[in-house]
Amino acid sequence: MTSDWQTEQTWQRWLDEYHRTHPRPQERIDAIAEIKFLTPEAGGRATPVASGYRGQFHYGGGDWDARYTFADDPVSPGEMVEAILQFLSPQAHQGRIHMGMEFLVREGNKTVAHGRLTWVDGAFLE
Repeated sequence: MTSDWQTEQTWQRWLDEYHRTHPRPQERIDAIAEIKFLTPEAGGRATPVASGYRGQFHYGGGDWDARYTFADDPVSPGEMVEAILQFLSPQAHQGRIHMGMEFLVREGNKTVAHGRLTWVDGAFLE
């Protein structure tokens, strides 16, 4: 997966726009990822998802709840999208996630997407 999100200016512009259009100062941004949703033929979802989606962030043998905010809404099966991730149990990921890490998005035991972290809040890297 390639992306211009790897430049600090690009993701910062997107974060600024996100905060301007989603004025919720209590929300934090834990990570940014590129996510590719599988088609129904590949075992993925049959319907689109939208910001606020709560698929499970799966890595290291565990499923973790996360809230996804997409750069493009809605996201249809088969599409690749940039997303902001907000972990519902952020303390569980401290020291375990890193930029470039690959992960799955699951709904129960069904894999519906795969992704790669392109930015991680520094607090998780300690």
